[in-house]
Amino acid sequence: MNICIISSTLFAIFALLLEKNVFNPITIFCGLWAIIVFLSSLNLYTLNIASDETYSWILTGVISFTIGYCVYKVGKTTFKIKDSSNLNLIQMKQKNKKIRYHLLYSLSILCIIYIFYSMIKLGISVTSIVAGLQAVGDTVSRQNGVDSSGLINAISFLIINPLFLSLTVFEAIDYWFGNRDKKLLFFIIVMTVGRIFISGGRQALIQFTVVMVICASFTINESKTKHIFSITKKSLINKLGRILVLAIGIGVFLLLTMSKTTAVLKTIYLDFAMQPVMLQTWTGQLGSQHAYGFASLFGFVHPFIYIGKNLLQLFSNMPIFFSDIYSNIQNTFLDWVSIGTNLQANAYTSIFWYLYYDGRIYGIILGMFLLGYLSAKLYIKAMLTRNVKAIANYLIIALTLIYSFTDMEFYKASFILGWLYLNLLLLRTERSMEWGPQRKQ
Repeated sequence: MNICIISSTLFAIFALLLEKNVFNPITIFCGLWAIIVFLSSLNLYTLNIASDETYSWILTGVISFTIGYCVYKVGKTTFKIKDSSNLNLIQMKQKNKKIRYHLLYSLSILCIIYIFYSMIKLGISVTSIVAGLQAVGDTVSRQNGVDSSGLINAISFLIINPLFLSLTVFEAIDYWFGNRDKKLLFFIIVMTVGRIFISGGRQALIQFTVVMVICASFTINESKTKHIFSITKKSLINKLGRILVLAIGIGVFLLLTMSKTTAVLKTIYLDFAMQPVMLQTWTGQLGSQHAYGFASLFGFVHPFIYIGKNLLQLFSNMPIFFSDIYSNIQNTFLDWVSIGTNLQANAYTSIFWYLYYDGRIYGIILGMFLLGYLSAKLYIKAMLTRNVKAIANYLIIALTLIYSFTDMEFYKASFILGWLYLNLLLLRTERSMEWGPQRKQ
């Protein structure tokens, strides 16, 4: 446990000094897990302590991720130095293509209509909203067994839920590198608030705040300043904008947390301390089962299974191998387990449980190495080109790293489809910026 805390902290600090950007993959991931393991070690509120073996899995994952990142970084520097010589040409290249705002408006309105439909179906009233997220969550839980029609389910699974992610990331890109379209911003804010109402959770707010703040970090003009903290009028405005978005996000997050429970500090502490205990508990439920990569990457196959089963009716039930994986994953969200004296929790098994399910310690080593390698590839491409499509793709991987404290994002069909739809929306909107936003006058 102590080795994990020290190693993760050192990796995070070293990456920050090397990259000079707090939102680089290693600082995000290792910094987050240094905090989680440290908080876990405090055992507050009677939280159980995990075994040394469990902490060794986390340490192995952190090291493997860092190695994967460094392998790509070293290879990029050693074998592709020509990219640096072409950097100025890349920066100066402009590809201003018209953003199809009317399409974005239509998709946003479709999502908002679905949100209102869900509120009516779930019976979420103004009274329950005013009562707080706990009341909304209770309403959602009671209505979980109420099925929509096959068509509505298909639209929700294949279109609406993925678009929530796509449109949120696209708004961040448009706000910092596009035209700051007011209509689109209004629609996305309404959509984000609506998502909170129909889920009773804070994920929508966290997603919006994270992508806005990290996207803003790419507007820093590093090529024209010797020191990253140099103050110019433009950089000051950008920094104040990032601080404002972050402050509002934190403020609303605290208000939403208070609406869920009166024990705010206890809730926040457990949110970022229970992962080792939950990881240990749920790995013990796996027995000899192996998912061979499909637990972590279930989101890639789930859409095909859904279409084959529900739309094309090629088979009546999900294949047993995938059905078992899906059931095991769902159980971690549905079943509450003891994590301390009079403490129970669900979910929060972390990214490591999915990799452990895939291939035990070897699954963690391979999975985290590949994730570190992919993170480095997307981050470095975004930093070198400042291309909005590259930045958007890095925002997706940054969300994966941040949400590693809850689960593996790649297991979600909505996440994978949302990533695909985002790239389709950006297909005709590629702008290589010269270190900052360029908006129409």
